[in-house]
Amino acid sequence: MAGQEIELKPRLPEPVTTRPLKTGAAFTLVLPRKRFVYRHWDKEKYLPGEEAQLILEGEGIGEGPYEFRIESSDDKQGKSWREVATLKATVEGDKASAKFKLPKAPPRGRITKAEWRRTFAKPGDRIGLHVEAEGYEGALLDLRVERKNPQTGEWETYASWRGEIEDGKYEGVFPAPPVKRERPLVAGEIVALRWIDKPQENAAVWMEATLRNLDGTALEFFLERSDAEGNWVQIGKAISTVRGSAAKNSVLVPPLPEGAQPPSPVHFSKCAFHGGEDLVVSVDPKWLDGKAFEVKLERRQLRQGSSWEEIAQIKGRRGHGKAEE
Repeated sequence: MAGQEIELKPRLPEPVTTRPLKTGAAFTLVLPRKRFVYRHWDKEKYLPGEEAQLILEGEGIGEGPYEFRIESSDDKQGKSWREVATLKATVEGDKASAKFKLPKAPPRGRITKAEWRRTFAKPGDRIGLHVEAEGYEGALLDLRVERKNPQTGEWETYASWRGEIEDGKYEGVFPAPPVKRERPLVAGEIVALRWIDKPQENAAVWMEATLRNLDGTALEFFLERSDAEGNWVQIGKAISTVRGSAAKNSVLVPPLPEGAQPPSPVHFSKCAFHGGEDLVVSVDPKWLDGKAFEVKLERRQLRQGSSWEEIAQIKGRRGHGKAEE
């Protein structure tokens, strides 16, 4: 009939029987695993008025609810505690957290002295800072070093850190900033470099450079040698003053380390390259004996079964070959 509602109830299976639990029978009770692992604050120390966060981490802690009780003790030995606040925690995954804003401490004690250990320092020096206080034991100091902006005349914070009053004082160190001096650009160039004699072990080798518009400047000579892996290692250094558009100096060539192999005649500028970088290959001209050389650059994907593919070729004669990926 239209508009008539009928409720159908499923019939229970027949017959309905129960089974009593026998005394002494063995059975396994499975419970969800819940374990509290770590409870901590997000920082070790706070200033009065800061917001602190209490965190509880564990396994299978579920949705909660959890409450944190914040307690305080005026006793240095921590024997007597009083409750300050009760916080409801927010659960995310296996972590529960709640925030608590520390009350601002009532005025107590005072700073009696704050001074630098010296009144003059050179750029880059470390300057001592000394602070004394009364009735302020264990308090945290918010220390700031300011400097005057030469353009605006305003004082701006250059560095800031925190210190703690211990035994009525605080001792700190501030590194004075170094002065950055911009060297004037010199419109000069190195025209040529050459060996005056052949490099030999346990002997000084002379090097000479021809320059333009660099008289009176200092020129550094670096002597390098490749190791067994093809990496260039500095083995000597010399400094000369450019006079008459030339500079020369000598460096002692140390012997090869015991058991070391002679350097490879082929050397890459470095062992790893990224896309868009220049790949420089250096070849010993004595090894070439005046002949041309060709190097093929290949790569493959870092997965099993991938094959090598050629991506560039380097050709040259008595010098450096250069290819760009």
